[in-house]
Amino acid sequence: MLDEERESFVFTQRPNEQPFEFHCVIVQGGIEVQWVGDGLLFLGAFVDGLTSEFKQVSMEDA
Repeated sequence: MLDEERESFVFTQRPNEQPFEFHCVIVQGGIEVQWVGDGLLFLGAFVDGLTSEFKQVSMEDA
């Protein structure tokens, strides 16, 4: 999905995994995420991927 202001993505579980939806929106200076269901394991893999690309990632709970 793409809108005028932000680019957003939705990730879902693989076959035989617990159901989840992980929503990621690219915003000025960062990324906003929200998830429904069992998305915590995906969050770990997502952060690992970000740190391998950008070397340093900071997170805050809004």
